[in-house]
Amino acid sequence: MLGEVWFASGQSNMTMLVKGGFNQPLSGSNDAILHSNNRRIRMWTSDLVTANKPNDNIGGSWEVANVKNTPNFSAVGYFFAEKLERVLDVPVGIVLSGWGGTPIESWMDKESLESYPEYSYHTNSDTLRFRQPSVLWNSMIHPFLGLKVKGMLWYQGESNWEHPFEYAELFPKMINTWRNQWGDGDIPFYYVQVSPKDRSDVNTAFLLEAQEKTMDVTKHTGMVVIHDIGECWQIHPREKQTIGKRLAYWAFSKDYGIENIGYQSPRYKSMTEDAEGRLLLDFEADAGGLSTFDKELTGFQVAGSDRIFYNAKAHIKWNTSKVIVWSEKVKKPIAASYLFDDCGETTLFSGAGLPVGSFRTDDWPDEILYK
Repeated sequence: MLGEVWFASGQSNMTMLVKGGFNQPLSGSNDAILHSNNRRIRMWTSDLVTANKPNDNIGGSWEVANVKNTPNFSAVGYFFAEKLERVLDVPVGIVLSGWGGTPIESWMDKESLESYPEYSYHTNSDTLRFRQPSVLWNSMIHPFLGLKVKGMLWYQGESNWEHPFEYAELFPKMINTWRNQWGDGDIPFYYVQVSPKDRSDVNTAFLLEAQEKTMDVTKHTGMVVIHDIGECWQIHPREKQTIGKRLAYWAFSKDYGIENIGYQSPRYKSMTEDAEGRLLLDFEADAGGLSTFDKELTGFQVAGSDRIFYNAKAHIKWNTSKVIVWSEKVKKPIAASYLFDDCGETTLFSGAGLPVGSFRTDDWPDEILYK
């Protein structure tokens, strides 16, 4: 068969099955499985193996989409492929090489981690071996080097909540290393920003921030924001169909020349002050601009020179991609943030319905922002 092949990797949200997990259902899985008979959609699921050194062998097999096989496909991979096959009218294959509960350093080669001594391999430990640095690069990435693929999909980050600033360095480095080792420095790389999680030990917004910044320093990348469909009580969103579609929007727009569709969530661009002393936040948005879809616009905070944030009022400036933000408690605001906490309801979207992710306008240290 001649068609499109995409490589997918990451941790449990990438490997979560179409049939869902025990006490973790997946929305629409029953009907998705029922209507999945399609010989033009195939998935290769790699065996779960580790290695101390780069290995050229990997087990696994191609399976065709049908009522028997689809329940055990990666949900994100399948729904991405299903969208591509339907729109492009060509066969689509997904090569899945992922492992739940794995940190990014497991997927990076030893040379990329040399300047990070805290990520050295512990040869004397067999406990949670799959979380060791480089062991999955050696066994589950290296065997695929040189495989002709249209692009790559990535869904990982939950295992690096505690080290967001290191992740901001490691993630771009991983992407560039994969591309260079693959022999194609411009392979499209689209990834899912993990959903916020209600935690008491860290503010998960910093990891989300690190993921977003990757688009600014790494070419031909695109991030899917899922702040609107995450579930604060657990890390596995049910709406995997939505995630697969949003990944496909990036591919359609950037790699298949399909115009006039929304693919990127609006992003904060700049901040000014209006005549009344309120903050005016400007966004990069598609032709449809910004919308709350009849929701009250909430989730914004502002701070003055004391760096104390207060809940703020906000509204979209008519006929623009700008939001006006203010609070009676802050006479002269100098910084603003949106959903920059563990959880919060998404109320700001693009005209195409893609959510604005969490952001902040400042670069203050986290120990100042959040005690």
